[in-house]
Amino acid sequence: YNDFDLVKKLQNNLPNSKINYVESYNQRYHLIQPFGMKLAVLEAQKNDVVIVCIGTNELVEKEESDKDNYRLNENFYELIKEISNVNKNIIVNIYSGGSVDLSPINDLVKAICYVGLGGEGINDALANILSGKISPSGKLSESFIASEEQTYAKSNNFFYETYKEGVLVGYKYYLTNNVPVLYEFGHGLSYAKFVYSNLKINKLSNYDYELNFDITNDSDISAKEITQIYISNPLRMVETPLKSLVGFTKTHLEPHQTKNISIKLNKESFSYYSTILNDLYVEDGIYHIYVSSSLTDVRLEDIIEINDNDFFKFSRY
Repeated sequence: YNDFDLVKKLQNNLPNSKINYVESYNQRYHLIQPFGMKLAVLEAQKNDVVIVCIGTNELVEKEESDKDNYRLNENFYELIKEISNVNKNIIVNIYSGGSVDLSPINDLVKAICYVGLGGEGINDALANILSGKISPSGKLSESFIASEEQTYAKSNNFFYETYKEGVLVGYKYYLTNNVPVLYEFGHGLSYAKFVYSNLKINKLSNYDYELNFDITNDSDISAKEITQIYISNPLRMVETPLKSLVGFTKTHLEPHQTKNISIKLNKESFSYYSTILNDLYVEDGIYHIYVSSSLTDVRLEDIIEINDNDFFKFSRY
């Protein structure tokens, strides 16, 4: 994972700190080196903070095939468990192309950074975040479930997979079916605190609306916030998700700055695909609008009532 680059960048950002580097993992064979576990524990005892870089590699995750396991290398879990016995200040960086099982280590560490597979410059950005030079602003684009058994794709057949979730894909499945997850869609921490206020909804036409609201950075550090807009109409005639993401925006805010944010909704925001009409269709009804920091972290909400359609008038029958 080129974690030695991370060490060099951290040392530059924290010149008054002494940073020790321990290589305990052999990527070629996907194994903890025989001396690596013991050495890592010994070093962890002598230092104030431990940064552990783990994840997947080209043997596990590649373009021509899917992963056959949601868990990381079992040695990684054991490594963090052993380190936690001697040092509780652990930061884990996860390098992977998608979500992985974090439940064995979630309660053993102080922080988890999902790094993804960000290319050669990713550790420069990561070092700036870990050293406090900049504030993290990323949000998860998929749910991190607590175990592989929670997923809807779990037949464990290596030749084919039957997907039965229908329109309830990803976060929509877990939320609608009340399946608890470890980290939800849209989740992401920041060094800053953001305050939302003054939601106003303006109707522009039958299906076009404009949302306006304020975001205030109530902290002493500049940061970015990703705001997510969800819509819910639980009384539709067909099965649809409990909530659907229909818009988002990323806003940079200086310390204690307030900005007014505008997001527009249109027919596609309220519609689903009707197999009868062979087109997008908007049902009449009450639509709940959620201005959120993550899937369930709702900061502002209101309703929109749509009463412009006659289904039978457009039906082919």
